[in-house]
Amino acid sequence: MENYDQIRRHNFGRLLRMIAREARDLPEVLARLLECFKGYLLIDSRARFGYVAGIVSSDGAERMPQNLERLADFTEEIRRCCADLLVFSATDIFLGSGLSGRLEAIGTNEQDYMTFWRAVLESGFVKKIFLIPGWERSRGATEEFEIAKRQGMEIYLLEAKKESANLA
Repeated sequence: MENYDQIRRHNFGRLLRMIAREARDLPEVLARLLECFKGYLLIDSRARFGYVAGIVSSDGAERMPQNLERLADFTEEIRRCCADLLVFSATDIFLGSGLSGRLEAIGTNEQDYMTFWRAVLESGFVKKIFLIPGWERSRGATEEFEIAKRQGMEIYLLEAKKESANLA
């Protein structure tokens, strides 16, 4: 069973990238993502979803690649530590899927992204949110924190990687 859970958690990020690769716009990504969550729950009613949030673009476009890499690293670390959780972040959807270029071409803006993430978090599927260090400097992560509080999610404020963080 442990190997199945490891494969399931690892492949969850790949599945999200595949969903994004095939989508034309954020509403389509949202619809497919919510269907994905429903599908996981049909297969395993105990499935729980966790979202990792942090600063991506709020400190300037020149820092985005570094911020996304950091977010991806934290997401992978949380996946390793939280055996009972299907963990995802923006990196699973927007990196390596080609979606960002398509969204830019149709004029998707920051407010569109915020509306997308608001809908994901307000869907009721996400039960835990992990906020990586520096999240409070992000407009999006700050809003996601407020949504998580309103939704009654478990909220984890993570520490820098060199320090041990209790993720469970």
